[in-house]
Amino acid sequence: LIGAVMCFFHAMLYSQIGGAMPRSGGDYVFVNRVLHPVIGFMMSFTFMITMAFTIGGAVVPDVVFRGIGFGAWSLGVVTNNPGWIAWGIEVSNSPLWWFIIGTIAMVIALLIMVAPTKVWLRIYEIALVLSVVTAIIMGIIFAINTTESFVAAWNRLLPNVTYKDFISTAEKLGCPIGVPGNLASTISGAVLAFWIFLGYQY
Repeated sequence: LIGAVMCFFHAMLYSQIGGAMPRSGGDYVFVNRVLHPVIGFMMSFTFMITMAFTIGGAVVPDVVFRGIGFGAWSLGVVTNNPGWIAWGIEVSNSPLWWFIIGTIAMVIALLIMVAPTKVWLRIYEIALVLSVVTAIIMGIIFAINTTESFVAAWNRLLPNVTYKDFISTAEKLGCPIGVPGNLASTISGAVLAFWIFLGYQY
């Protein structure tokens, strides 16, 4: 809610500017009309390159660690394949893999941004459908399973690192377990919530 309030003023500002200058192009048009076309181009070009690095760079941890690395490791654990486990760990911890996949992600982000509107709208439509389907599947999995079944599955797949041992080790190392209840944590989280809400602009 705090993030939504913060984002409201930003949304109102852009709606007023968009209403005053109803043309496609966003910030390029606004800066172009108010200041100068050269400054508008410089701002737009810099913004596009920056966003390509930001968006491409932001997905690197998800793609490398949670996607490829953790996916390969999980597949290796389930199928009892040491090769997959070793490769998953290698990908997750190798600076070279992070660099290669990060560079590819940034190039893909830049190509999407310079593609015709119809192309990237179709990409977003496909991504939206995949996201909704994934969220529904995850919701069903969470709804039909209990905490006890999760712990039992954990202990079955990782007998050497039981769930109880994992949690106690995390707590000893200072990892907070549970949802923080203080105002400072809530306000700190609101900054991230603001940027999430800000996605409507893109």
